[in-house]
Amino acid sequence: MVENVHSVIEQWTGTAPRGCPWAAFLDPFVVRVHRAVGFCEHGEYDWYAPDPSNRLVEGIAFFKRCLNAVFAKRREQERERSQQQAPTRPGTEVIRG
Repeated sequence: MVENVHSVIEQWTGTAPRGCPWAAFLDPFVVRVHRAVGFCEHGEYDWYAPDPSNRLVEGIAFFKRCLNAVFAKRREQERERSQQQAPTRPGTEVIRG
C-alpha cells in the first residue's frame, strides 16, 4: 500500500517521499514549516519568524511548490472530467488539434 501512495505522491508533486508519508507530519521540522506556511497565508509570517533560517525559508518554498503542483493536477483532472461529462450539442463540439 505504501508503494502506491509513494507513486501517487511522486506523480502529483514531482517529488518522491523518503520514508512513510504519514510519519513525516510528526517530524519537528515539517511541523515548523507547516505552521509557518499558515502564518504566511495570513500575513503574519514576520510575527511568527522575524529572522527565519534559510532552511525554514527553503522548506516553505518546497511545501508551496508541492501544494501548487497538487492544485494544478486537481484542476487538470476536473477540467478533463467536465469535458468528458459535458453534453455536446450540434455545433458545440470541442475541436482539439
